[in-house]
Amino acid sequence: MRHNLIYINDMIWTFIFEGLAFACLFGAIAKGAWWHIGTAVICTAVAFAHLKDAIVNEGEEDLE
Repeated sequence: MRHNLIYINDMIWTFIFEGLAFACLFGAIAKGAWWHIGTAVICTAVAFAHLKDAIVNEGEEDLE
């Protein structure tokens, strides 16, 4: 198997946190909830952390 489950899990969390970041930006821009700008920054930072971990784990094989 080319990608192990850790890689897949990290990519899923990356997409979830980026989706949350876009939702926070929508709330900040369209709805005037300015306090969600900080939340969007935090979500983006967590997403990039998961992405970095996914890149590190990309080439590893499953343990079977």
